[in-house]
Amino acid sequence: MYGLINEGIMEAILKFKLPEEQYEFMVASKAASLACVIFELDSFLRSKAKYEGINEMDVDEIREEIRRLCEENNVAYEVFEI
Repeated sequence: MYGLINEGIMEAILKFKLPEEQYEFMVASKAASLACVIFELDSFLRSKAKYEGINEMDVDEIREEIRRLCEENNVAYEVFEI
């Protein structure tokens, strides 16, 4: 071993009552992917505004991009359904 010290390591355990808390479980399990989708969508909108001079976009185009990013990041669209 390389002299690694395990002091200060923190753990967190999330527990869900399934199937009652299925929605909450899906949101928690896809949180990192959702953060990626949001970051990529922000970059997409910034690029549109900066390089294409587009400051207003069609809402349907933005929704389509969200769906594309979700699919690309393996985030089921059901996560958004309540």
